[in-house]
Amino acid sequence: KQMRKSYTNMKSWRDLREEIINKTPIEKITETVNYWSKVGRVNYYMDWDKPENWVNPWEIINDDYYDDVALSIMMLETLIYTGFDTSDISLHFIINKEDNCRFMVCVVEGKYLLNYSHNEVIDFEENKNKFSIIDSFKRINNGKYERITC
Repeated sequence: KQMRKSYTNMKSWRDLREEIINKTPIEKITETVNYWSKVGRVNYYMDWDKPENWVNPWEIINDDYYDDVALSIMMLETLIYTGFDTSDISLHFIINKEDNCRFMVCVVEGKYLLNYSHNEVIDFEENKNKFSIIDSFKRINNGKYERITC
C-alpha cells in the first residue's frame, strides 16, 4: 500500500512539473505553493539546522512526511525542476516577531516569500520586518544544501 501511495505521489509531483514548466514565473510560483499547501503537515520530520542530513525530494515524497523544512525544500525543488536557477532561490529559517514561531521559508528572486502563510505567495520586501532570519541555505550542484550568509 505504501509503495502505491509513493508512486501516486511521485507521479502527481511529476504531473505538476509538466503542467507548469511553460508558464510564467509567477504562475509557476503560485501553482507550486497551491500544490504543496494540499499535503498533510507534520510537526517534525527534518532538523532545520542540519542541511547535510536533509533527504532528497524523492525520499521526502516516499516518506510522505511534510514539515516546514520538507515543504520549503519541495517548493524550491519544484521551481528548480521547472526552470528556475538555483541562485535565485534560498531557504531561510526564521522567527516570526509577532508570535515567536520558528519555521523554514523559501524566498524566490528576493521578492517572493513561500511557506510563510498557508497557500499564499507573500511579498518579501513588504513583510521582511515581521521576522528575523536565523539561518540561510542554498541548494548546490549535487542536490545538497549548504549554509550561506546574507
